[in-house]
Amino acid sequence: MEKMNIKKHINLLIYILVGMLMYSCSGEESIPVVDNTGQQATTLSILFNAPQEGGLKSSGNPEIDAESKIYSLEVIVFKSQGEAEEGKLDGYGCVTRKTRDVIGQTYDKEYIEIDEIQGVKLTAGKRDVYVVANAPDSCFGSVKNLQEFLSKYESLSTQGRYPHPGNVTPDPNEELPIGGINPSNLKTNLTMCNYIKDVAFNNLYEQHYLGYTTNSGRPTGVAPSHGNPLFGTDPFLLERLVARVAIEKIEFAFPADGLLFEPGYNKSTNYTYQIDSVFMMNVRTNSKFAAGSQPEFAEKFGHGCNIGYSFLNQPGRLSDLHQESQLTDFLVEAITTPNYDISKNATPLWFYAFENEDNAHPTYLVIGVKYNFKSTKDNSLKTVKSYYQVVVNPPASGKLANHDYIKRNYQYQITAIIKGLGGMYGNNPTPLKSSNVANSDIEITETVGRNLFPWTGDTYR
Repeated sequence: MEKMNIKKHINLLIYILVGMLMYSCSGEESIPVVDNTGQQATTLSILFNAPQEGGLKSSGNPEIDAESKIYSLEVIVFKSQGEAEEGKLDGYGCVTRKTRDVIGQTYDKEYIEIDEIQGVKLTAGKRDVYVVANAPDSCFGSVKNLQEFLSKYESLSTQGRYPHPGNVTPDPNEELPIGGINPSNLKTNLTMCNYIKDVAFNNLYEQHYLGYTTNSGRPTGVAPSHGNPLFGTDPFLLERLVARVAIEKIEFAFPADGLLFEPGYNKSTNYTYQIDSVFMMNVRTNSKFAAGSQPEFAEKFGHGCNIGYSFLNQPGRLSDLHQESQLTDFLVEAITTPNYDISKNATPLWFYAFENEDNAHPTYLVIGVKYNFKSTKDNSLKTVKSYYQVVVNPPASGKLANHDYIKRNYQYQITAIIKGLGGMYGNNPTPLKSSNVANSDIEITETVGRNLFPWTGDTYR
């Protein structure tokens, strides 16, 4: 009996020791654990405000730095192609929106800017790292694999429309910028994204660093021998999902001998005109977060004016309008003016659009002009509406832009000189001109870049 009791005591002692070891390995201060695939756990930290980028996370206007700030952030890591369980979620980290009180400003709260995320847990091996900023908080918290991530999309209706977190009291004595909107009122949620595939995470390092441009690619204060700077001192930049299309100026330069409103009769010099609408067509209204091909992604298109879209979509007019396009009210600006010049404190004419590489349905900007004229046929007063359609960033010889479509994180600045009635106008008694020939009735100058004007709000420069 005594021998059996001794054996029981020995077994009990073994169980206690095993339990203590298991507890010590589960503590926060424990050494990295090894998962069931034999890969050691490690972490990733990312910095988003590299000093040489002027404190900006994405290409933007340095005069209004708020437009490039990050207020919410998610890092999603998947196992790369060729790895065991490829596409499976391997790591996730997020920082949700938070606010702080502000004193002495026209607003009483502001979002807290995010510069860095630290300690995203993952395992060693080849990994695909996706970073999304300013999406709805914890948008990807339930994602389990790469396909689930790729199936999510952002809506154009949310871009630039996230409300200011506090109350804004305008200062009546403050000189407002062009557009009449104070930068403190700017919307704050232009969604951004970037990703890197096949990143090698080494199980010899407990820490991996990305985007740190000083201290040998490591955070300030970290020893040069500690951790692994994945790409040295290269910055990590995010791209806005949207492009921004803006009109700088619309001018008119009609011939002195009048306009031919009624073919077969004399030109009329007795007329008035005014711009009465500017809208877009073939605009992508949903976007993948990550750029690149995704065969199963269902693209959606929108237009800003039903009347204009229906008119231009008739047989013999524009043959490349998307037939499933939906009316989208924020793709139109109704204005009444004989000319337009942003430098004259006019309301800025600009639109957000998602990337559109569909050559069969290029993105259009349309200027609508209403003409009132006295007929040379019967001296009656008549009205016609003319549409001047412009493909945004079309293929052209000698152009400086490295792409021929609407591309994310780019801006398109357009100046138009209207020189004639055009071929797309209502109540036209003769067949319309072909839209495929060079249009001498409108002259377009387009500038493409990433920093032509502010990205958010109604300011232009």
